[in-house]
Formats: sequence, structure tokens, C-alpha cells
Amino acid sequence: MLSSPVAIDSKLPWVGTTIFTVMSKLATDCGAINLSQGFPDFQADPSLFDAVHRAMLAGRNQYAPMAGMPELRQGIADKVAALYGMRYDVDSEITVTAGATQAIFTAIAAFVRPGDEVIVFEPVYDSYVPAIETVGGKAVYSRLLFPDYQPDWDHVKSLIGPRTRMIIVNTPNNPSCSLFSVEDMSVLAELTRDSDIVVLGDEVYEHICYEGEHQSLCRHPELAARSLVISSFGKTYHITRECARSDMHPINGSLWTHYLCGWGFEIYKRAFGRLPSRAADPRRRAAARRRVGAKPKGPTSSRLAGRAGRPMRSC
Repeated sequence: MLSSPVAIDSKLPWVGTTIFTVMSKLATDCGAINLSQGFPDFQADPSLFDAVHRAMLAGRNQYAPMAGMPELRQGIADKVAALYGMRYDVDSEITVTAGATQAIFTAIAAFVRPGDEVIVFEPVYDSYVPAIETVGGKAVYSRLLFPDYQPDWDHVKSLIGPRTRMIIVNTPNNPSCSLFSVEDMSVLAELTRDSDIVVLGDEVYEHICYEGEHQSLCRHPELAARSLVISSFGKTYHITRECARSDMHPINGSLWTHYLCGWGFEIYKRAFGRLPSRAADPRRRAAARRRVGAKPKGPTSSRLAGRAGRPMRSC
């Protein structure tokens, strides 16, 4: 191993090796079944690989527009509208990212400033707090209540103060598998009403629900107006390794990616003070002009859907 004369002062000296790396290595060393990390032991549908092959042969293997290929973002918009009744604007409210962790960090970096507080629910996914602290924010914890791992909204209310900038909601929850109910979403809307609090929704397991029904932030118009919602192709189509590779090899606007709904390019403006440059390829500009047509420019109202009962388990 090379030694370096450069003094390295870590921003997060207490962050060690991720638990996923530790447990996966133990599973490999012991020949054990690995339940610690979210990847399956079976292949994705062959038609998905066939589609990627066709796209590669057609030359769809170069840099994509920063926000993602227009047709991919259109497909995402149509999917969200069909499932949750919320129509997002393709050009300004949908951003394709190279993984959910990047989407989480980008959203936090865009809105959280030094001294801001971010409420997270324990048990908490291990990338949230380092991202918060990297940008100078402070994580404030509210523990999900055993045995059903449901939020204690009275405690959350007591944590909200003038420094509260963001609440991170992970439903279906990793690792407890609990789900937010319709009532939970209504209480969250009430607690954030008339505030500048941003809600960040980590919904990467939205399609892996075996009991109950997933209540996306997109279903709730009031919450959708203040929320960034992160979804996952990797978890949905069980292609997690390809998601990691998308950092360097975007395919068709990063076919293997995650995506974020909720203000799109506005995130980049708030984080970096300017919009990302548009694609220079005239074919892409022409495709974008054909696609735009007459579309609504923001979230529209939707009917609340879902069961009134409180679901307990998702996975």
C-alpha cells in the first residue's frame, strides 16, 4: 500500500466501514445466507437485458442529459401518475440519478445549510446522517416504536423547532419493514403545514410490499408540494450491481439508475446557484420539443388512495 505525505483530516472521523460490507464479508467467509444486504439471488427478467443490449447496439451508450433521457423521464412521470395520481412535469420535476444514495445526498446538499436540523427516524439507513453532517447539518432522532416500528408523532412534534429544515421519511422502512399509513401521512402534513420544512421521502422499496399498501408522499397533494421522493430501479428490478455501474456508464439516460421526483432542476439551482447546461445534441433538442406539447407545469391535485387501517409489515 502506498503511503502519502498528505495530511488527511476527515470530515467524518467516526464513520467506519459500512455494516453492509462487514456483514457481507462475514456471510462470504462463513458460507452463510446473506440477509444483510438488499440484493437477490436470482436474475432479472431476460427481456430487460435484451432491451439494454439493443440500446447499446443502437448507440445509446454515451453521456445522457444531466437530468436523464427525456423519454425515460416521461416514462417515470407516466408511471407515477398511474400509480399515485400525481402528474409531475417531465422537464422541471423529475431527475434521474446514479443511485438512491446520490439522490439522497443531492437533496440534502441542496436544502440543508450549516446549523440546520434534519429529523430522522431510528433505525435509520446509514447514509442519511453522514450526508447531513457533511453539509454542516445536525441529525435529530425520533425512534420508531417497538414492536410495530411506527412513528411517535408527539415526539416528532416536540423536536420541530426554528432550525428544523428537513424530515426524512423512509417507507417502506429499511430495516424494520414497517409502512406509513394514511393517518401517518395526514399527521406529517399537519406538522409541516405553514412551515419551510422539506420532506425527503426514501421510497426505494415501494414495490416490495407483501402486506398493506404503500402510501407514497406523491399520493398526498399537500405533502407532494413540499417533498422530494426517491424511487429505485435497482430495488424494483433487482439489478443493484448495474445501478452502481451507472456512475460511469449511463445507458439510455442511465437505464440502471434511481430517480427523484419533486423540483428537478430547482435542486441544482439551490445547491449550486445555477441550472445545469442543456444537451447540445440537436437530435435531443428536437426530441424534447416533440415531447413537451401541452403539459401541466406543476403538481395537480389527486384523490387520496389507500386503506384506512394501519399496515404493519412490508417485507
